[in-house]
Amino acid sequence: NCPRYLRGVLVIPTEELEALRQRRAPLPEPAPPAPPVENDRRRGSPILLLLAALVLLVGGVGAFLLFGDGFGTAVAPSPTPSVTPDATGAPTPSLSAEPTPSATAPQPTPTLEPTPDIGDSFAFYEVSVGPARYTLFALDGSGSVVDETELTFAGYSFARAEPITGSDGAVYWVTQDGDLAGQAYRYPDSGEFRIRAVFLNAADERRSIYLEQEELTVLPEATPAP
Repeated sequence: NCPRYLRGVLVIPTEELEALRQRRAPLPEPAPPAPPVENDRRRGSPILLLLAALVLLVGGVGAFLLFGDGFGTAVAPSPTPSVTPDATGAPTPSLSAEPTPSATAPQPTPTLEPTPDIGDSFAFYEVSVGPARYTLFALDGSGSVVDETELTFAGYSFARAEPITGSDGAVYWVTQDGDLAGQAYRYPDSGEFRIRAVFLNAADERRSIYLEQEELTVLPEATPAP
């Protein structure tokens, strides 16, 4: 009943209309497509890569077993430090340099100064302290203790000292120069300080000898002699 359909039927010639009404013969079956050669090649590529990796792995293991630790990256030996002379011409340390203090004994050790010889003259006493904490005493004119100060030295320090007897009968070693002039050391209350007698020879070269600990609590009766 479609008007467009009916109008078309009227327009189409009779022989063409009859051909449309007849059944068409079946078309021949299409030929099968050619096998995908490119895809087969692509499938074979991973297999070839896997075989190559296995060959490399087996070869590397064999080389390691054959050569041992020598098969690999060589490690350069660390350079041996060498002592280079100082180009600035700085003088070498003198014999009077104090040795390095130990961590458990802050008491200064004897220096490498030569010991006094016959003909050397006594010059002064010298107090020697190391990198430790010390207690210093301040005395008044009568020798009484009027103040105490605790100080920590970062290294070895030296100063001239003069022994006196305090009002309490103890021997005090009063410093004569430096920032702590007038402060006194008392053994053993001040800490592990040392006292040495310094001598000078005819060329004004220093010679020294350290006093024993028991001598630090006794006022010297006479000028030290070589």
